[in-house]
Amino acid sequence: MFTRTIGMVKQEDIAKKLNITRTTVARALNDSSHIKAETKALVLRTANEMGYVRNHVSSALRANQAKKVYAFIVQSDASDIYSKDIYDGLVQFSEKVKSFNFELQIIKTDINDSDGQIKALKEILKQKPDGIIITALDKEKTQKIILKSSGTRFISLGVKICDEVLHVGPDYYRMGRLSADIMIQMLSKDSMIFLVETENDHVSSEMKYRGFLDGLTEKSIQLDGPHYYLNIFESMGEITKSFANSGCSSLFSNRYISEIFEELFKLDIELEKSIATGLNNLTSKHLENGSINAAVVEKGYEQSYKAGELMFELLVKKEKKTQSISTGFDIFFPENFSWK
Repeated sequence: MFTRTIGMVKQEDIAKKLNITRTTVARALNDSSHIKAETKALVLRTANEMGYVRNHVSSALRANQAKKVYAFIVQSDASDIYSKDIYDGLVQFSEKVKSFNFELQIIKTDINDSDGQIKALKEILKQKPDGIIITALDKEKTQKIILKSSGTRFISLGVKICDEVLHVGPDYYRMGRLSADIMIQMLSKDSMIFLVETENDHVSSEMKYRGFLDGLTEKSIQLDGPHYYLNIFESMGEITKSFANSGCSSLFSNRYISEIFEELFKLDIELEKSIATGLNNLTSKHLENGSINAAVVEKGYEQSYKAGELMFELLVKKEKKTQSISTGFDIFFPENFSWK
């Protein structure tokens, strides 16, 4: 109903125009029963004509309705730029709204410790927080906990939990398909790709890998693998040796691809073309110097900031939100990338 920017028109302005008290205006806008229907209709019509916007933030502050929100994010290693971007987005949003009695606390979980995250989530829920933003490492267990919880609003970040929970994140399958399309454009006609696979990270690796494989298969690209390794780091010597003897011109892995590339480059094993679906310090270094030819990277900062905004709108502005938010991703080449 109201469409102009907050602060341009105040309740006092409406009261002055109608020659009534601000209290009467407030009662009309709050749909009070202690006011005549004709007066209420007049105030609402005038408010709309003047472009009044209900300031939910100020209302919440006046009522001293402090909101407590916890954000569960994952950390893979210290050089993971995506995790840092997720953290930075939440911190930046938290700073923006801290004067509005909206407190956001960040809890980091090791990406390989799903049990630890579930335990921490159960403990936090005992405090009956107003909201939880979470990148769920165990979707099934997290969903069961959410569906049994009442009074707490949930938003999934990156990993979609279920249709009942609002979600903010990219289409990881599409990221994989796009990565395949870029790779196909770079490779020569008779190229063959060596595929490496390990345990998925419970966040994005499975969907990106599936999208990548589907994209290559549809274009009839020659594939060697997937070759499965339980532990990439313990198998690094075997991986590099197998690739060197495979006759393949490129390599792709569902996880730790930059670490594999690093080992290949150390051994002077050349790749015709290479692409990464994520960004850390190693990827950044090789992308900037041209050793890696492209990277498709989700926008972590945008994801977490928008998740914070969505939770704020639910809890403070009291807006009814039913649509999840799809976030984008960046495509980097050595020509448009600068590692800072």
